[in-house]
Amino acid sequence: MFLNSQRAEFVDRIATLRKHRTLLTVTILVLTATLLLQPVAPVNAQPQPSDYIVTEWVASVLSMVTPGGVRTPIFAFAPATVPIGVAIDSAGNYIVAERNTDVLSSVTPGGVRTPIFAFAPGTWPYGVAIDSAGNYIVAEQGTDVLSMVTPGGVRTPIFAFALGTLPAGVAIDSAGNYIVAEEGTDVLSMVTPGGVRTPIFAFAPATGPFGVAIDSAGNYIVTEWITNVLSSVTPGGVRTPIFAFAPFSWPYGVAIDSAGNYIVAEGSTDVLSMVTPGGVRTPIFAFAPGTAPAGVAIVPPSPAPVGGVLTPVDKLTVLSPYLVLLVLLGAAVAVVAVRRSRRP
Repeated sequence: MFLNSQRAEFVDRIATLRKHRTLLTVTILVLTATLLLQPVAPVNAQPQPSDYIVTEWVASVLSMVTPGGVRTPIFAFAPATVPIGVAIDSAGNYIVAERNTDVLSSVTPGGVRTPIFAFAPGTWPYGVAIDSAGNYIVAEQGTDVLSMVTPGGVRTPIFAFALGTLPAGVAIDSAGNYIVAEEGTDVLSMVTPGGVRTPIFAFAPATGPFGVAIDSAGNYIVTEWITNVLSSVTPGGVRTPIFAFAPFSWPYGVAIDSAGNYIVAEGSTDVLSMVTPGGVRTPIFAFAPGTAPAGVAIVPPSPAPVGGVLTPVDKLTVLSPYLVLLVLLGAAVAVVAVRRSRRP
């Protein structure tokens, strides 16, 4: 009778243990599946396509601003570096013209800066664009020269402007020619890779053309910082005002998004704004007073997924420590259950 009762108790405990083990196994599987289905944020998330990369002139910071108006600092230069022009290379790095330090540098999305070329003191690199071969086309405002710098750090002058031309912004058209905003002479010009300059349009004196971008129709979108106007100039030299900013807005850099809107860095009002081709302005982000945003570039679409929701394999990598903890917890519960089943 006693043996029968012990046997019954033992069978009952074994059944209880199996029930706990089954429950634990189901729990682990449910938790694992739940975690894998969650939209986990990626580790070291990178800037997304259509985000804006902005040089903050006075603050000497390179930052990222999302279309929704969220700013993230990428790299803080030494004080008074004065970063102005910015372009994005094929690897996704940011090529920055540092005016006061006379350096062309590369900054990774993770915030690692590497000098590419050190110009002579007083060169004042302003605008920068990247040609189809991956070379950097730089407007040297202090020396009135348009130059090319290779990724390996070799500089070649392309064209020497007249003294006081003050080349500022530069863009590259579909034929590989360089479109230059001449701030000092109030002229928009074209320079061929062979070093031949042709004026495209002469603005009124003291207009201050600064930034330049090229739209899908081949027109040149120009920021006129002194007159506080965003305008369009055709290759044939016809100018059309797009938007008149408030006085002292000082529009500097300009880029064009995938929808054809113009993203403008307003240096005096410390605002990054969007202007439609129809002339409607919408503020995107208001920087701290005195930041002075200058250059702007837009992160292009990437063929590889960057950031966003991770795949199940990625999630297993990210969540593996938690899964290990779940397994250890399950083992501990099983040990406790076995010990209890052995007690008299």
